[in-house]
Amino acid sequence: MDAQLTIRRARTEDAAALAELRVALGLEGRAADFDSAEYRERCQNFFERALASENVMAWIALCEGRAVGIAVLELRGTLPRAHSVRHPTVDGRVRSVFVYPEHRRRGIGSALVREVIAAAHTQRVDRLTLGASEMGLPLYEGLGFILRDREMIYGQQGC
Repeated sequence: MDAQLTIRRARTEDAAALAELRVALGLEGRAADFDSAEYRERCQNFFERALASENVMAWIALCEGRAVGIAVLELRGTLPRAHSVRHPTVDGRVRSVFVYPEHRRRGIGSALVREVIAAAHTQRVDRLTLGASEMGLPLYEGLGFILRDREMIYGQQGC
């Protein structure tokens, strides 16, 4: 990793930078088929609210003071599991792991996800999940995630 790189927990004042990273993630590999200015505003509003709650945590990677990466942990209470003694049961979902292309292959993504994993342990998360792109699979597998093929997404808009 670069010596001038800092990874820290994001604060509400980072909302604009986090929103910019989300827009870049949304545009990567896709045609610009959405209003990026409107989406940026919605993301910024989300981060301003969510980072003040206990249900969303984010980490930001800064290179010479510029935001270059993001990782988010969403927490939610869930039903007890038969093989878990934890109470209450908490699920964690890793979201929005993204590093600008010019900063990739330097360990930034791994460092961000390790921060998420550490926080999940601290928060006593019972199950930590994520959705992985083909590019992200080696990163996540190297950090201990296991690929399971049974997750499905409901195909109707609005649900």
